[in-house]
Amino acid sequence: MESKTASESAPSPQADQFSECSSAELPDVSEELAEMRLVEGLERQASSSSAGGNGETGGGGDIGGGGASALFADEDEEASVLAVADVAAAPPASPPSAAEPQQQLAALRSAAAAAAAEVSSTAAAAAAAGGSSAAPGGEPAAPAEAALAAHPRHVFVFSTAGKPIFCYRGDESRLAGLMATAKAILSVAHSKGHTLKHVRSGPHRFVFLERPPLCLVGVSALAEPPAVMRMQLSLVHGQIVSLLTSTALQAMFARNPGYDARRLLGGSEGTLRSLIHSFTAAPAALLGAYPSLPLLGGVRQALGAALAAAVKATGAVHGVVVAGGAVAAACPCPGQAALQQWDLLLLLNLLGASPSLRHSCEAMTPICLPRFNPAANLHAYIRYVDAPTQTAIVLLCGGMPDPGALAAAAAHWQQQLEAIGALHALVQCAAREQQLAGGGGRDASSSGGEGALLAVDALPAAAGGGRFGTTPLLHFIYKLSARQQYVMSPFSAPLLEGGLQQSLIVAYSQLRAAQYEGSTLGGGALQRLRYEARPRFCLLGQVNQDTELYLVCDPLTVAAEAAALAARLGMWLHARHDQLFSLQ
Repeated sequence: MESKTASESAPSPQADQFSECSSAELPDVSEELAEMRLVEGLERQASSSSAGGNGETGGGGDIGGGGASALFADEDEEASVLAVADVAAAPPASPPSAAEPQQQLAALRSAAAAAAAEVSSTAAAAAAAGGSSAAPGGEPAAPAEAALAAHPRHVFVFSTAGKPIFCYRGDESRLAGLMATAKAILSVAHSKGHTLKHVRSGPHRFVFLERPPLCLVGVSALAEPPAVMRMQLSLVHGQIVSLLTSTALQAMFARNPGYDARRLLGGSEGTLRSLIHSFTAAPAALLGAYPSLPLLGGVRQALGAALAAAVKATGAVHGVVVAGGAVAAACPCPGQAALQQWDLLLLLNLLGASPSLRHSCEAMTPICLPRFNPAANLHAYIRYVDAPTQTAIVLLCGGMPDPGALAAAAAHWQQQLEAIGALHALVQCAAREQQLAGGGGRDASSSGGEGALLAVDALPAAAGGGRFGTTPLLHFIYKLSARQQYVMSPFSAPLLEGGLQQSLIVAYSQLRAAQYEGSTLGGGALQRLRYEARPRFCLLGQVNQDTELYLVCDPLTVAAEAAALAARLGMWLHARHDQLFSLQ
């Protein structure tokens, strides 16, 4: 797919300030001869019919290295060090000796045979190499092959001993051979002194993330950037830790490396699948930010003041008000740092994927927030004030909280907001957001209200708004970098009916990764302005010191017109930060 790209060090609406190149594809990594021989040798041993792939390890300069460090520079210290060390610490590969291929084949053979008794290693490895859905000779496809062929995205989780734990699609027990092959490839890479980051085979890209005692593998045929996929896997690992705590995981596998952890995650598969599904439905993971609910400034201030009083009265560590799958207000106790966006994303996913919590109206559940404290649980008191819109107050407490005091504080919070009408405004806004998110907002401007604030057809013409067909603007995302929050326009009915939601999220991830490609940790984007023209739409990304703005326009929009539109829309959004974001 050919497209035009343009980049500048500073935003400008002038067309002659854009330098164009022939392709919008993200730069690929340089492949070293040793890595190519390693992966090709493994594939030849695994299957005589598999297609040749190319391997990319920590020795190369791929997008998951320096670019990923800057793209997600606000990760915790451990994750940041891992992202940099994968590239910087791995020694260059030396040419293999004559005995090394035999050693590698022996390691693969023994690992696959031990963990894949019921699935032949040949069929499993052929699936890992992106084979067809039919086995050689016209025989029915193996389970691993069928799983890869049926869905464009997969996530596998297994222990460092090769035991299957979770898979996004299908039955993990039937994909044991595929996980054993992945484990064997990781082991061979470790024996060479490398950290394997991703392997590309045909249309599929396999991304690896090792968080002992767990290994995670993401598979995608959607051309997602490896840096974004690694962040997705990090969130999946965080959700597992939020259910079990890192202390419990380490203790279990220290006692028994072959422990079957599936029993502990029984009943939680829906939470993990909901998180993985959100990766191509919302831009939270690719932005490294949590969604903020647009509200009138007075409503948000009332929410924040009442929430702070509830936190103080109960001695809670943090308080959060959620509505419509977004954060309306968040307040830490005095002297406590605000929750990181990764923990808030895990909390939002837990609430959205647990209908039993909404049906009970009032509940208390343990949850571990990995960036806050990965070794212990907090007690989350949850009170829903409107279940259909998922409007609730969450009080996070340590130690042994008093349920009666928490219930009394939440009831008082609700009464305060009902008395001034703020709770009604919050629920109405969340309901409108849900309606627009479902494609029901064909004429958002006619209904008014806070929920229609960011709909494209409700924006003023001066900001680039208008009905579909009268403005080149189709969709936008706006991030406040300092607060790690974002808002976006609802996906309009034409975009949803055209099946473009997933395509737009992937395109946003490619655009942002390209802007940050090659930058160092904390160095920010190297391309302040980037334009890409594609067959069905065009994109423009604008990164400033405090904000990021990403636009999708109709395919006839030229670079200068898109840049001018971004400048107008950015000014309009900047003037309404108090309505869009929680600034307390």
